[in-house]
Amino acid sequence: ILLCIMYIFFPKIHLHEIFVEEFRLLKKESKLQVFIFYIFPVISGVLISQFPNVWYNLDKNMGNYMVIVSIFIGFLLNVSIFLSSVISKLSEKGRVKEGSVKQVSKEVNTVIHYSILVGLVFLTLCMLEMSLGYNKWIITLILTVGIHFLTAILMTCRAIYLITKNVY
Repeated sequence: ILLCIMYIFFPKIHLHEIFVEEFRLLKKESKLQVFIFYIFPVISGVLISQFPNVWYNLDKNMGNYMVIVSIFIGFLLNVSIFLSSVISKLSEKGRVKEGSVKQVSKEVNTVIHYSILVGLVFLTLCMLEMSLGYNKWIITLILTVGIHFLTAILMTCRAIYLITKNVY
């Protein structure tokens, strides 16, 4: 209900466009990537959450995980700004073709911002778990979103590699 109210009264916070664009990018490449990126984290999160030892360790180290994800989110913001400045300078010098760089740059930007959003969802779930106390379903969601964040970071590394491999 809160999300619906946010979308009605704050039209500038429409983040679903990033999710839709990310799904479009994955689907364009292959259906296997869609499976790895969306279904694999859900299956792994549910399977890992079946071990009671995991609950205790996750709950005990929640602050550490939040710090790690926060650092990655800041790093991704810096990478996004750095890549846009590098691409604009390379375009000015004429070292790269304008059309292909803009397309790849848009894809990398989408992947980075999607990763940031997944990290923010992870942090929100961690805050929810810390304020409400232990809940098996929240722990399962935290594990699932954490694994999804890891795959998003790996996809970001791949996208940055693809954009920079022909620059040097």
